[in-house]
Amino acid sequence: MIIDEKIMRLRRMRGWTQEELADKVGVSRQAVSRWESGGALPDVDKILLLAELFEVSTDYLLKDSETLPEAPDPDHFDKLTNDQNRENEITLTDLERYLSSMHSAASNLGVGCLLFLLSPVLLLIFSIIDTDLAMYGGMPILIFLLILGSTLIILGSTRVGKWRYIFLSDYHLTPSAKQLLLKYQEKNRAKRNTLYVISIISLILSIIPLIPMSIIGGELANAICLSIFLLFLSISASTFSFAKTAFGRSFKLN
Repeated sequence: MIIDEKIMRLRRMRGWTQEELADKVGVSRQAVSRWESGGALPDVDKILLLAELFEVSTDYLLKDSETLPEAPDPDHFDKLTNDQNRENEITLTDLERYLSSMHSAASNLGVGCLLFLLSPVLLLIFSIIDTDLAMYGGMPILIFLLILGSTLIILGSTRVGKWRYIFLSDYHLTPSAKQLLLKYQEKNRAKRNTLYVISIISLILSIIPLIPMSIIGGELANAICLSIFLLFLSISASTFSFAKTAFGRSFKLN
């Protein structure tokens, strides 16, 4: 079996389309089509990436005498199965799972911070209108938002903690994972910087309501100013938490 047949068979075994494989390798779908039709051969660096993606040896891809292995067990793709010692490598699959998990964790932390810091706002507003309304309406809402916000923050922190091992000094990215990370960082750099700017501006704006509160005084003015302060502070904290978790972690690219 020659290399074009092997690429096609291995791709189909994993349920990938030509476009999905092309995206993972960093080429066009037409390039993959030419590989599988025998119209062109992958470059050496692409052969290395294909071997890593398919979790086979380069000899298997290049030698016509090699026979195709049986379809692996479903758990096969969750393991590092290269012949070399890959215990300390972060593979493409590891990185894809990490990025997906960090987005979920970032959402948990961002929303959790927002709810936690905004929880007293309704209580402050209700306290101006009526004491009983604050006690029986604002207080239960405050407790509910505090519990919900804390739960989301703990959940997000737990998700982040599960992946902390990949930042240890003896872990490194495989070539295909490094290529995906570089594309991911380039794609999201502007989004990350925008969120950081929003966070900084919101933090600065949160200070402004404290000035009239100290000058004007009064229960109504204090409640309004404090509510605005908490609003901007919650926006600052939530956007920073999301950006830091989803886009801010750094890998060694060596």
